[in-house]
Amino acid sequence: MLDAIYLLRASGKSLDWDRLLAGLDNNELAAASLYIMLAYLSRRGLAACASPVLSPIASRQRIIGAWELKIIELLLDTYLIQGRPFARFSTLGRR
Repeated sequence: MLDAIYLLRASGKSLDWDRLLAGLDNNELAAASLYIMLAYLSRRGLAACASPVLSPIASRQRIIGAWELKIIELLLDTYLIQGRPFARFSTLGRR
């Protein structure tokens, strides 16, 4: 994620978004992953993503909807950004 922030800040305005979108053809998982990352970075103000690019990327995938995106963003904030441990998951099976 830090690499993406750096790259977008350094060359976001000069990225060939059309070529990037063309590279996503028929790869719904890649489109969903890119959409999650760009939407998250954009909403948190961590990188200026081209807003017109988010919509075409979102339309190329049917994996991530509005609710899924909210849950993923919550998980990223909680476990990646805040650094909280996966306590509930790590205690499963222990007695």
